[in-house]
Amino acid sequence: AASLVRFTVEGPGVIVATDNGDPSDMTIFSSTERKAFSGLALAIVRYHSGSSGTIKLTAHSEGLTGGNVEINALN
Repeated sequence: AASLVRFTVEGPGVIVATDNGDPSDMTIFSSTERKAFSGLALAIVRYHSGSSGTIKLTAHSEGLTGGNVEINALN
């Protein structure tokens, strides 16, 4: 599967990189969207220090069920 996955983040965090493990993919790491490679893609989120709350990372792709994860960020 090579679907385009779009990542968004809410709360005291920011997406700093995405990847998929494909050495031929030249998409810049700081992009918030990435084509899956063998069905896999990842997003790396950085916590804004000095803030607390819930970081919600969402992944969505046209034609597929989206998913999200919530991370409790404590100061």
